[in-house]
Amino acid sequence: MPSLVDRPQLQNQFKDVIMYVDDKSDVAINYEHLFDLTSPDGVDPHESSLFNIQTLTELLVVQKKVPDIIADQKIVDHLDLTIFADITKKLRLATNEQTYLLSLWIFYL
Repeated sequence: MPSLVDRPQLQNQFKDVIMYVDDKSDVAINYEHLFDLTSPDGVDPHESSLFNIQTLTELLVVQKKVPDIIADQKIVDHLDLTIFADITKKLRLATNEQTYLLSLWIFYL
């Protein structure tokens, strides 16, 4: 797996991204909603779920517009991820960096 060690600007951009439940944090961080199969009323998944086809499609469309830091080792500068702002809000994530990493995870899954 490619590393960010030799790319300090990218390493700095992603070093504090939390993609897990942190039981030691004062703030509850839980991303279970990303994997809800249905909404609370039992119909289609809420737009904050990755199982919502429109949300997943939107995420993948946006992801294609941003360079892939795994595939392209020549990317060394800070990435402008503002294009992820709407989908970050929809997925109820804290940062565009989280959304970007999630999109890469889905892409390489």
